[in-house]
Amino acid sequence: MGTKRIGLAYTDYLNKIAFDHVAEVVSSFADIIWLDLDFSGSFDHQLDLLMLHNEDKKHSISESLKRLKLKYQTLPPIVLVQNNQSASHTDFDLFNGEIQAILNSDLSLEDITEVFIDIASDQMIQSMTLKRQIEQMNLDISELKMNLDKCLQSENEINQTKRFYQELFERAPMGYQSLDEHGNFLEVNQKWTEIFGYTREEVLGKNFSSIIIPEYHDQYHDRFQTFKSRGKMNSEFKILSKDQEVLDIKFEGQIMHDDLSNQIKTLCILENATEMNKVKEAVRYNEERYQTLVNQMPLGLAVYEALLDDAGKPYDYRTVSLNRSYERITGIKPNDRVNKTLREVFPPDICDMLQAYEASVLNGNSVKFEFYFPNIKKYLDVSAYYTSDKQLAVVIADATERVELNHKLILEKQRLSRVVQSTADIIFEIGMDKRFISVYGKGLKKIHHVSSDYQGKTVIEVFGKDGKERDLAYTQALHGHNVSYQWNYLTSGQTLYFESTIAPIYDEENRIVGAVGIARDITEQKKVQDEIEFMSKHDYLTELYNRRYFEQKLKAMNTSDHYPMGIMILDLNGLKIYNDAYGHEIGDQALLNVSKVLKRMLKNQEVIARIGGDEFAVLFPRTTTEALYEIKHRLIDEVSKLRTGNIEMSIAIGYDLLTSQKTNITEVQKNAENYMYRHKLADGMSTRNHAIQAILQTLTDKYEEEKIHSQRVSTFCVALGRALDLNQDSLKELELSGLYHDIGKISIPDAILDKPGKLTNEEYDIIKTHTEVGYNILRAADAYSNLAENALYHHERWDGKGYPRGLAGLEIPLFSRVINVCDSFEAMTANRPYKKKMTTEEAGKEIMRCSGTQFDPTLAKLFVSKVLNLKI
Repeated sequence: MGTKRIGLAYTDYLNKIAFDHVAEVVSSFADIIWLDLDFSGSFDHQLDLLMLHNEDKKHSISESLKRLKLKYQTLPPIVLVQNNQSASHTDFDLFNGEIQAILNSDLSLEDITEVFIDIASDQMIQSMTLKRQIEQMNLDISELKMNLDKCLQSENEINQTKRFYQELFERAPMGYQSLDEHGNFLEVNQKWTEIFGYTREEVLGKNFSSIIIPEYHDQYHDRFQTFKSRGKMNSEFKILSKDQEVLDIKFEGQIMHDDLSNQIKTLCILENATEMNKVKEAVRYNEERYQTLVNQMPLGLAVYEALLDDAGKPYDYRTVSLNRSYERITGIKPNDRVNKTLREVFPPDICDMLQAYEASVLNGNSVKFEFYFPNIKKYLDVSAYYTSDKQLAVVIADATERVELNHKLILEKQRLSRVVQSTADIIFEIGMDKRFISVYGKGLKKIHHVSSDYQGKTVIEVFGKDGKERDLAYTQALHGHNVSYQWNYLTSGQTLYFESTIAPIYDEENRIVGAVGIARDITEQKKVQDEIEFMSKHDYLTELYNRRYFEQKLKAMNTSDHYPMGIMILDLNGLKIYNDAYGHEIGDQALLNVSKVLKRMLKNQEVIARIGGDEFAVLFPRTTTEALYEIKHRLIDEVSKLRTGNIEMSIAIGYDLLTSQKTNITEVQKNAENYMYRHKLADGMSTRNHAIQAILQTLTDKYEEEKIHSQRVSTFCVALGRALDLNQDSLKELELSGLYHDIGKISIPDAILDKPGKLTNEEYDIIKTHTEVGYNILRAADAYSNLAENALYHHERWDGKGYPRGLAGLEIPLFSRVINVCDSFEAMTANRPYKKKMTTEEAGKEIMRCSGTQFDPTLAKLFVSKVLNLKI
């Protein structure tokens, strides 16, 4: 038993050595409480070790003891109470079992002692080794303790930081939220709940899309995937708050990862931008309104930034902005000026001028001036002032039109003054009492007045009763009317006519304060007007009444006071012959001669009119048929005494009576015309025949060569007609055709007919007109109408190159072809001052040479062989 106690004691001793060391190690943890350190029992039953009351240290102590056990394998087993559970070392149980086996064996005490001595020796050796190991372990434990102290310090700092950031998270002025990888809420801070009105409990675990307005759902899901792929994102959504208010929310988020780079959650900062957006929208709206106002304002606006020197004084100005009106007024585009300085774009003299006004602007005064800018060729009204932020604002207005208008007004005033002083009119001004305030103008000299004759007087006081009409006009003007009137003034045996206009004068309050007028001499104008009025009623040539006036008077006089009223129609015979033969001047003279006879013989009649080219009409109120018959014959007799171009003149007259209003006035007028035409047919034929004879007589008397030429051509025509075996009537017509073929030359000027040399092209063109003139003259008389066509075509050629129609071959009348041959032969063999005449043989050869071109070949051959008796 003693031996057993020794062994137990020894065992306990060994246990205590080991346990003391373990206790020393474990006691370094401040929060460990050792309980029941009774070493009287065995190691595994008597050691209650390490009750930890700080749950956070379990892991650290457990890890430390594990390292000790690995390092000191020879230590006896120790039991660490963790979570109220004991743990023991397996080797310790085996060792106790061996000792117990020795004690229970039948070995002698000596043997047991020896065994224990051996064990003790081994234990002593092991103890020494253990001691060294323990010493080393103490060093390691000291180092571990230092590391643990640092860990605890760091942990404290981390806890403090954690508490700081937790408090910061909760008290942050911006909303924070954390979402998991599916977008579900993990955490939100206090500000977040204030923004959206939800509590934490209402949103934690819910998906973020549940509070986004429906229109943004698709956009949110797309952006959330992009967010997760990028790792961070800024975005904005419209969120529906708990009280259903739509909020503009800005997000700035970042993805958090674990140690294996797996996404574990999102961290987002949220800002309620609703009010800010409203403010921005209001600012944007106001800016747009301001910009629109600035751009639409009619005045140009330029804003400049002052450039300051070291002393803080502006030395130049940089253009910041120009509005549209500035561009419109100056033609300068903003891109050409913005960011450029005044001295860069304006000449030095303008910059110096601007500098002269700068001092006033710097003192806070606005400056206004007018200046001509040569670079844009305009006058501008310029206003300059400093804004609150010390920018220079310049407002411009185009003053060019006003300045030029002022210049024009100045010139106009001077011009008006000169005009007033030199005007031929009379200019006057009256007051409200109708008394003259001023009267001036050179027109006063025409009536032998001066300005002082009117001063302070009325128009009646100046002109007497002749001024009453003008006084009435002045009254109307002073009542607001513009009045025009005419008046006349007799001076030096001459009546002067004036036209006046007078208009009211208004003051700035639109009240009438007087009137101003102008009187203009219209004497010459009235003469012209009278002439126009006269011409509207009269014939321009004869000055008798015209057809329009005759018709008016005929209707006006169709009353019982004028019954019976005679209507006489007169016609000048042969006027067309006069015009064709001698020209329209001679025809006009014939008409004038007739009108003079009418005026002289019918001067007591109210209406004598020319109603057509060669027709006249006269109205005879209260007359009889007998009286009209007598007047008719007296007029015919008087006109027959007249001569025009060696032609005896004659008129045809018809008349009828209008006896009552029941009588058709048109029918009466028509009867008078019919009677006149019957007379014209009876007497006019003889007159025209005589006229044609007179025209030929005039032509041949005037030009001896023409007389000889006509007679010889007529003789040759008769001879060629006989060669053609024509009958007597045809020979007579051919004889007269040859005699009258050149009667149209009566219209050719003497200078051309008498010209000794060669005619010019223009003169020849005039000569060629004699065929048509002759045709018109001969056609006018029945007795000679057959001759007209023969005369018209006698210069046509067989080859079609003649005139006036260019007829060819048999298209040309036979007698015209005969006249062409005879006329050409006579011309070639006659004496002319501008050429030598041919012999009969020479002329005959020329005719044969031109046969088939100018002349009919048959007639040419017949004329040469039969008339000239020449051999062909």
